[in-house]
Amino acid sequence: MDATEGRTIRTATLDQVLRTIRRRYSDPSLSLKVLSPGLNLSERHLGRLFKETLGQSFRHYLRELRIREAAALLANTTEDVKMIAGKVGYSHQNHFGEDFRALMGCSALEFRNQEWPKSKGQILDRQFGECY
Repeated sequence: MDATEGRTIRTATLDQVLRTIRRRYSDPSLSLKVLSPGLNLSERHLGRLFKETLGQSFRHYLRELRIREAAALLANTTEDVKMIAGKVGYSHQNHFGEDFRALMGCSALEFRNQEWPKSKGQILDRQFGECY
C-alpha cells in the first residue's frame, strides 16, 4: 500500500468514526473502549488516529461536540439545563457545568440569557469561550 492509499483508508476510517460518534454522543458511557470493537480498531489505534488526524484527543472532541449540542439546545429550547445535560451525554450536571464554563466562558444559564444565541444556526459557527 502506498502513502496515498494509506491516507485514503485513514480518512474513510475517521469519517466512519466521526459518524458513529455523532450518532452516539448522547451515550454517557461512550469511550474509545466502547467504540473500538464496533469499528474493528484497537483503543490505542483509535486514540492515535484522533490525535494524528484531528490534533486533539477523543475525549476533547467528544466534550466539544457535547457542549456545542448543549449550546444549541439552550439557545433554541426552554428545556431545563439538567435535562439538556442528560440529553448530550452527561450523567452529572456538575461535570456538565464545569465543561460548559471551561469551553464557553460562562455558565449554561448565562449563555441562555444572552441575546446572540437566540439566532438559530449561529451556535455551531461560534468559537468556544465567547460568552459576553
